[in-house]
Amino acid sequence: MTNDHAITGWAVTLEGHKFDLSDWATALKPPFEPSVEQLAQGETVLRSHDFDGLDDATDVLERARELIGRLNGAMRLYNRCHPVSAGPVMRFDEQGHRQIYMVIESNIVARAHVSAVGMAVGADGEPIETVPEPSATQRVMGLASGDDVVADLLRYLGQADNWYDIYKAIECAQDLVVGGEAGLKTFLDESGPSLKRVKTTANFYRHALAERPSKPATLDEARAAIAGMADRVVQLIAERH
Repeated sequence: MTNDHAITGWAVTLEGHKFDLSDWATALKPPFEPSVEQLAQGETVLRSHDFDGLDDATDVLERARELIGRLNGAMRLYNRCHPVSAGPVMRFDEQGHRQIYMVIESNIVARAHVSAVGMAVGADGEPIETVPEPSATQRVMGLASGDDVVADLLRYLGQADNWYDIYKAIECAQDLVVGGEAGLKTFLDESGPSLKRVKTTANFYRHALAERPSKPATLDEARAAIAGMADRVVQLIAERH
C-alpha cells in the first residue's frame, strides 16, 4: 500500500480481477519503469514516465492504453495474468490532492488464484538484504520501448484470444529472428506444439479460402505455443542488448 502523498502528476487506474491487479503491483514495483502502486483508498494505479509532459487527460488515457496493451503481453508471458484495462485517469498535486477525470467500464470474471513470495535467508536463519532490481516484466518493457516489433509482439500476445492476433504475434517473432519463418523454425527447433500447425490454423480461420490443416490447433494450444515462442524470442533480443 502506498502513501498517496508520495505521488504527484498523472496516474491511471487499472481495472481487472483483484488477483491480476495484485500480480501487477508485485511485478511492477517502483522505482523501476513502468510501475504500479496500490493507493490507500484501494485503487491500483499505473505510473509511467510516458505520461510526463502531457497536459490533457485524454492524451494520458491514449498513452496508457498503448502501454497497457504491451504490459498485458509481458504480464501474460511472465506472470500468466489475464488482461487488465485502463480505468479513471487521476492527477495528483504536490499536496496529494487528486482529481479524477474519467471512468472506464470493465467486466470482471470470477477466478481462483494462488501465489507465493520467496525470501533469501542466510545460514543464521536471518533474511538477507537484497538490492532491488527491475522485474522481468519491467526489463522486457524496456526492450519494447526501443523496438516497435517487440512492442507489437507483446501487444498481440496480450490480446491473443483470437486467431488474427495469434497470427500477427507469429509474424512479429519471424521479423525478430534472422531468416524469417524458416529462421524462427530453426531457432525454436519446433519444441512443443508445432508452430507451423498453429500458424496454418490461424490462417485458415482468418481466410475462408485458406487451406484447412488436417488437425487444427485449439486456441489454448495456440496461446501456449505463442507464449513459449515469445519467451524464447524475447530472451534472444535481450542477449543482443
